[in-house]
Amino acid sequence: MSLRWRVRGLSDEKHGAWERFSFGEPFHLAVSGPLGPAGLTASARDLLTVGLSIFSIERSLPGYSGTNRASDFEVELDLEEPRQWTKQATNALAELLAFQGDARWHWNFKKANRSVSVKSTATTGDKRIIDRVVLFSGGLDSTCGISTLQADTNRVQLVSHYSKQKSAQLAIAQALGYEPPTQARIVRRGLASRGRSYLYRSFYFLCLGAAVASSYKASKMTQFENGLLAAAIPPAPAYFM
Repeated sequence: MSLRWRVRGLSDEKHGAWERFSFGEPFHLAVSGPLGPAGLTASARDLLTVGLSIFSIERSLPGYSGTNRASDFEVELDLEEPRQWTKQATNALAELLAFQGDARWHWNFKKANRSVSVKSTATTGDKRIIDRVVLFSGGLDSTCGISTLQADTNRVQLVSHYSKQKSAQLAIAQALGYEPPTQARIVRRGLASRGRSYLYRSFYFLCLGAAVASSYKASKMTQFENGLLAAAIPPAPAYFM
């Protein structure tokens, strides 16, 4: 499986050179912790692959110095079930990304021989009946949020992305009476870059939450966020979201 992409708008009106990431040991999403009886279906893995790709493309953009803002992305991505991404679904994806990052995204999905973009060997089966999944970073906003749901801990599953806060997420969840969260981290060996923004990372978080929700057949997903602090309000100069 592979991801190819190129971008226009950083330095001139032409697209830059094609960049390529190969999924596997150096580049994948590692998922651990509980999953519902359905597990991660092929459609769920594909959704995670799309979210992982967008997040990683953004992180690989050069810094602001000497460049303009990206205006167009062309992406070729291998998926297990590319036919699930109908024209209507792909248009909806492009519309959402245009809202988040003010750029046009053009997608070409191809059939993958096998999935190596999402690794879930560290997950465990969970037979609980879960009504809601909650995105949980371990920060102040999400911790305050899950504290308001303590009466329903047995029907809520926490979903977390982590880099260095894995232990903190586990400790906070346990202290508030929750089962261990389903946790994910992005492995990008040799692809390290600070990127220039986090305009699209919330899309990846929502993909992660939706994939876990589908494993439980849960119909509700919650994200606790203090909007006034999460992004500046237009027309403030710092507005970016």
